[in-house]
Amino acid sequence: MSSIDPTEVRARAAFQEVIVALAEASDARKESGRERAPFPLGPDRAAATYFSRPEHRDATHAAVALEALCSPDAFVDALDAFWREHGHEELCALSPYLRQIARELAERAAREQDTSDLSPFVYAMF
Repeated sequence: MSSIDPTEVRARAAFQEVIVALAEASDARKESGRERAPFPLGPDRAAATYFSRPEHRDATHAAVALEALCSPDAFVDALDAFWREHGHEELCALSPYLRQIARELAERAAREQDTSDLSPFVYAMF
């Protein structure tokens, strides 16, 4: 029996094949003087402020709900849209990995779900 977790293997592959590749490309851009880091390591000294006006003035559920949290696929779709909107299309290469990892974790959670009638938070006295 193997102790290698396939989900961890997939996560490591995503890191190695996408994140490390992006870092190497970022290093190449730094050397050429055209750096645009997906995750800046410090403040933007050219920015006057980081303040932005709120998009919604009310706090209704509809205004603040994130519909993308309804399913893992919807969440990955929302990440894709966010990355594209903010000019980081290269991060979309993570999407297939994220979808597969989410499916594997959901399947694992379903298998491991406790089906007993008695809650584990109840102390049985008999």
